Amino acid sequence: MQVHMQGSDRALARAMRAYLERRLRWTLGRYASRVAQVTLRVLENEGAAGVTGMGCRISAELLPSGRLIEHEAGNGCPFSAIDTVMDRLGRSVRRQVEQEVERPARR
Repeated sequence: MQVHMQGSDRALARAMRAYLERRLRWTLGRYASRVAQVTLRVLENEGAAGVTGMGCRISAELLPSGRLIEHEAGNGCPFSAIDTVMDRLGRSVRRQVEQEVERPARR
């Protein structure tokens, strides 16, 4: 599984990358071998009255189907946003893998 992370602040990116990798191992667990790559983008959102908040967008490509799963969260704290999208990603990957297993093979 390849992991790509994009963001603007390099110092913050190092801490977030370690957190992201830990969360990915915990979130994907036994389904990690079914994920080709994960991309996480840390976003700065400018809200009302110029208040800046943080959010993130995550996408994962599943194997062997190539299906792309994407989620986005816009919480004030980037670590909270990562938690939110990781929870959503974990549920989506589990659901998709279980659906692929339940489908009978076509001949």
